[in-house]
Amino acid sequence: QELYRGVDASFHVVPVRGAEMVKYSANAFHALKIAFANEIGRIAKLTQAGLLRDRDQQAAAEILADAEERAPLLARHRE
Repeated sequence: QELYRGVDASFHVVPVRGAEMVKYSANAFHALKIAFANEIGRIAKLTQAGLLRDRDQQAAAEILADAEERAPLLARHRE
């Protein structure tokens, strides 16, 4: 708690197994996003679609960020 004293965020104490699961889930989700981006790049190269325009890259980043933001809400909703 001392480490996060100046941070404006909620603080939760959870069992070690729960913390491990949260970390594992976050890492898996980030890996999924990277794999998705790599696959889209591979398909674009194969179809000669070329690189996405900056505007399209920004839109894709916003979609992924929105999905990441909503993920905890969906998990809570299913409980």
